[in-house]
Amino acid sequence: MSTLRTLPALLSILLSGYALSGTDVSETFPNTFWLEIAETAQASLTKLSGIHAEPPNFHGFEMLGTGTMEKPVEVARLVSLLHNEIANPLPGISLCFIPRHAVTIKAAGSTFDFLICYECSNIRVMKDSHEIYFGTINGSSKRVVDLLFAAYVSS
Repeated sequence: MSTLRTLPALLSILLSGYALSGTDVSETFPNTFWLEIAETAQASLTKLSGIHAEPPNFHGFEMLGTGTMEKPVEVARLVSLLHNEIANPLPGISLCFIPRHAVTIKAAGSTFDFLICYECSNIRVMKDSHEIYFGTINGSSKRVVDLLFAAYVSS
């Protein structure tokens, strides 16, 4: 499908705000989505405890530290890792969801938050504080993401 034909679908997804869990991943996150957010110059990283907390919190979870990646090459690498995780999920779904990592990317006039639980291999994606996706990941990025968080997040 050409980029011109997928653009309306991307805009529809970005503007919708409806929960898209359970839909085909390629419908929720077309390749143009990943290309657009990969061009973002920075990403915010938030280390989470996995414990629910009173405000201030990050989508209900206690924050342990934050940091910002400002090198476009590193942000593009992180986006590529997220894309791989979502595009190649493990089968099934676990119910623990105790996220320890969160990535925030601002693109197309919206804020996208990726909350990641490597314990159960699940990810929740929020667009402007509304869930647009919840599903499994493959967990292959954990080591690299841990290194990025160690380098950029101060507790």
